[in-house]
Amino acid sequence: MSELNQPAKEQESFRQAMGWLHTWGGLVASWALFTIFLTGTIGVFDEDITHWMKPEVTAVSDFDPAAMTEQQRVAAIKKAQAYLQAHASDSHFWRIGLPTETDPGIRVSWRDQQNAAQDTLLSLKTGEPMPVVENRETEGGHHFVHMHYEFHAGMAGIWFVGFFTMIMLVALISGI
Repeated sequence: MSELNQPAKEQESFRQAMGWLHTWGGLVASWALFTIFLTGTIGVFDEDITHWMKPEVTAVSDFDPAAMTEQQRVAAIKKAQAYLQAHASDSHFWRIGLPTETDPGIRVSWRDQQNAAQDTLLSLKTGEPMPVVENRETEGGHHFVHMHYEFHAGMAGIWFVGFFTMIMLVALISGI
């Protein structure tokens, strides 16, 4: 009779050990998933957070790029082309960006002789370069995006997030 009771005690102690592991494993997974979900939710607003953290950058203006007429767009492109011909005529790459709500100037980019990228912001009215504003060094809202999918740990973080994502998927499918 004592032999029958002995395995039951061993099974009970193993079950208790697994209960402790289950509790702490569940807590760690829950906190990791909570962090992933929270930073993903905040990361939706990454551009707005970055803009908020850099007040020295030109504030969003009343400029509506959709209201630009075709003539205004053509005039902006001509101003940008004239600037690029004067300052980067020997470049093999030019890019012209028309004004946006957050960047109300004409953005021109090119590659110099050493193949280094150069860019400047031109005034929409004059076509001359606008003064450069020194930006703060900040990760801004991109911090939350990177935290959401990699926990700021590079490839190891991507595997970490993937592991906990798979745990959550199994828990949802199994109905735990």
